[in-house]
Amino acid sequence: MKVRLLLPDPYALEAGQILIDNEVYRIVAEEWHDARNVNLRLAGVRSRNAAQALKGKQVSVDPGWFTEDMGRPLASYLGMKVINDETDELVADVTEVAHNGAQVILVVSEGEDERMIPLVDEFVVATTADEIRIRPIPGLLSENSES
Repeated sequence: MKVRLLLPDPYALEAGQILIDNEVYRIVAEEWHDARNVNLRLAGVRSRNAAQALKGKQVSVDPGWFTEDMGRPLASYLGMKVINDETDELVADVTEVAHNGAQVILVVSEGEDERMIPLVDEFVVATTADEIRIRPIPGLLSENSES
């Protein structure tokens, strides 16, 4: 029996398992409809009634399941410190993570100042458990100037 999910995170299934209401389910098969919609076959979910019982439940993943060669779940970036690798200065904390279809965008905010940083190799030097080191290009970190 299949469970249908809407996933804003393209990396969420890399570990091959998900949490539904804090119970671990192993993913047996995936059937993608587009970049965000997927049907999953889960071990232990054998009937339509069992699949229907999961409808509306909270689905999540444990960041500890992921290895370095897997895509990192986007939600794990929330709250991380973004550091300018050239100056060693704190840019801001990640307050939102978005995916525009082409790439992941980190939204960093400090007060009313908000910046968007693409999570791509051209900008990201290193990522640890609690910080992202970036190499900004000119204009990436400059403040918005409004007259």
